[in-house]
Amino acid sequence: MLIQFSVENYLSFRDRTVFSLVASPREDRHPGHTCPGPGDLRLLRVGALYGANAAGKSNLIKAMTFAQQLITKGTRPGETLLACPFRLGVERRERSFFEFDIALGGLRHTYGFTLERGAIAAEWLYQGPGEHEALVFEREGTDPIRLGAPFAAARDFLSFVARGTRPEQLFLTELEERNVGQLQPLTDWFRGLLASEDKLRLLAEQGRTDEPLVDFELDEESDAALRCRDLLPALFCHSAPSDTLPRPIVVIDELDRSLHPLLTRRLLEQYLASCAGGQLIFTTHDAHLLDLSLLRADEIWFAEKDLEHCTRLYSLAEFKADQLAQLGNHLGQGYRNGRFGAIPFFATRRRTHADGR
Repeated sequence: MLIQFSVENYLSFRDRTVFSLVASPREDRHPGHTCPGPGDLRLLRVGALYGANAAGKSNLIKAMTFAQQLITKGTRPGETLLACPFRLGVERRERSFFEFDIALGGLRHTYGFTLERGAIAAEWLYQGPGEHEALVFEREGTDPIRLGAPFAAARDFLSFVARGTRPEQLFLTELEERNVGQLQPLTDWFRGLLASEDKLRLLAEQGRTDEPLVDFELDEESDAALRCRDLLPALFCHSAPSDTLPRPIVVIDELDRSLHPLLTRRLLEQYLASCAGGQLIFTTHDAHLLDLSLLRADEIWFAEKDLEHCTRLYSLAEFKADQLAQLGNHLGQGYRNGRFGAIPFFATRRRTHADGR
């Protein structure tokens, strides 16, 4: 499961930004929405991200996707890595940062890397049962890759692999391509990230469950039906427990797109009722989901750009409890009224001489 994801100097994220799925100790609503993590951590099963258009919500998903694809697909010899750094400030930074904190196999894994000038500038992996993690490997520039105790038995071979790792290739990816099995569960986790399905057949039910399947052409269906075709397998077909596969993390941009608010809420309710250990991260504009009878305060996040056009993230749990209590069941209305920020800003147009006639 994902503990947290951090990104810096990528698209609209200029500064180090953390999206966390660690349950707040101050939040006691919906204990069933959490599950145990390494050490004393409780991890959330859902993360909902709100914000105005162009606030950077989708950029968080793009950052996770970029890192995942670099890990799972690797690079070609001589390929230049394009990290899309933040470009709106006077100060231009060269190095982009990506880091995943993961709960896997009862251990906490902290894996990350930085990119600079089209190559891997640094890469690291630490793991352990709690906050005190031990070094697995660490890479900095062109220096030899440091190997930790987990690789002691195969140090000679892995040192050979490390020396052969190209500047534009991640060492974690190189290990998988060389069939080094010690970190296979971790690379499998990354392959399961952003899990989704793209196939779903519609069942024509006429009061019986044994009716034959009926195929429809896609252009015969509504946008909402097509949206459900994509969402339903992603949300529910991966929720069954498995002893061989890691629990998936489903990441959906604009969960509510083309859907009625009641249908969106129902899908989320069903996911929370049926999911057996996965996690769901989604962006949305649907204020109807801002309801503490549905979600915990620490499951609700906001994305907002500051005056320097940098995206910052913050959680509803950061607001005082009495502020939330005052709104009661009207959090959505409070959000639309600007109580939590992260809404569109409409500037008032200045009058001109032409307007005065």
